[in-house]
Amino acid sequence: MKIRQTITLIYFKDKSGKALTLKLRSWLFKSLVIFALCLFALSVFAIYSAYKLKKENNNILVELEATDRENRNIKATMKEAEAKQSVTVEHVKKPEAVAEKPAQSVSTEVQDINSGLIALENITARRSNRGDVLLISLDLVKAQASNAKLSGYVFLVWKVSDKYQSLPESEEIKNGNPTDYKEGDTFDIRYRKPLSWKINYSDSGLQLLTVIVFGADGNILLRQNIAGKVLEVVK
Repeated sequence: MKIRQTITLIYFKDKSGKALTLKLRSWLFKSLVIFALCLFALSVFAIYSAYKLKKENNNILVELEATDRENRNIKATMKEAEAKQSVTVEHVKKPEAVAEKPAQSVSTEVQDINSGLIALENITARRSNRGDVLLISLDLVKAQASNAKLSGYVFLVWKVSDKYQSLPESEEIKNGNPTDYKEGDTFDIRYRKPLSWKINYSDSGLQLLTVIVFGADGNILLRQNIAGKVLEVVK
């Protein structure tokens, strides 16, 4: 005759002190114990896998950011070299141009300046629902990779019907530049700063649309005419 082994569990259901029992066959009790151990092991494994995955993702993000900064630094160096080369060519040709006819004020107004310290990215524009307002947004980005902050002032300057306007408003604009750089919007960035403006817009008459960035000492770090990019978007 086969003997069936059972295990008796004794537990107390309430405060009365009455003991209750639960009888389980030995094979069922062992199965429950094994199941509980397997469930615990799976939980530990899942927690460890999640922690390891999060750590790997953080490492990837750090590497991507470092690569992005390095690429920006290379682009800034290339732009600075191109700017120096163009200035050299301009100096060689300048005597002939001056001898033939005087320099035009329009060329000085739209002439870009790039110090290689800061750049514009993600330039976008759209019309308002009524079509009479132009919404412009962009990112002001520090071109060189370093932890030091870059501070200064920024203007948006445009020209309509041969009259200059700016945001923030400037009392005087001479040759396309605000005379008091401290009237501009201040910025203090380590990496990038999003900017946006709203200006009155008509299909004809926008002669110039320039972003001018001054350093804290008043020197122009960047002057870039974005009229072409903006008008391409809104047409």
